[in-house]
Amino acid sequence: MSQQSNLKCQPSTLPKTESSPIETLQAQFSGYGSTPSLLALTLSRLSSSSSSSSSSTSTQHPLGPLESWDEATISAVVSAFVDDKFPTVLALNKIDHADADKNIAKIAKGRDPQTMVLTSAISEVFLRRLAKQGYVRYVEGSEVVETREDLVEEGDEEGGGLRELDEKLKT
Repeated sequence: MSQQSNLKCQPSTLPKTESSPIETLQAQFSGYGSTPSLLALTLSRLSSSSSSSSSSTSTQHPLGPLESWDEATISAVVSAFVDDKFPTVLALNKIDHADADKNIAKIAKGRDPQTMVLTSAISEVFLRRLAKQGYVRYVEGSEVVETREDLVEEGDEEGGGLRELDEKLKT
């Protein structure tokens, strides 16, 4: 990664004790759109995951001075920065297919569930059509679908003015 090269191959550009790791990283990563607040978040997250025993009142950064960072620390910092700056979300489409559960389980194995979104273009188009025809209350892209029956159960005697779903539409 070229971000790692920025830290490893330019030791003369690394300020010594007068600059904090955030200031130094900001100078090295500015071309990648870094900000001091993003770098502080990245280092804080990395520090808290690597050692929970560091003191919050210490002036020394928990990862130590930049000059003492080894390859593993540099790699971890760069990886954490890339994750924070350029988060990746997987959109898993066609979840309405018969074998979707099996495929989702394979893909999701070992991944953070917060980085995955399950989608179905066919279902979205169908919900939009039902909303346009007055069968459901639905905001495009949302998870909430309300039917006349739902609204009546919630106390709206008119069911929001929605049409009754027939048996075919209920399945």
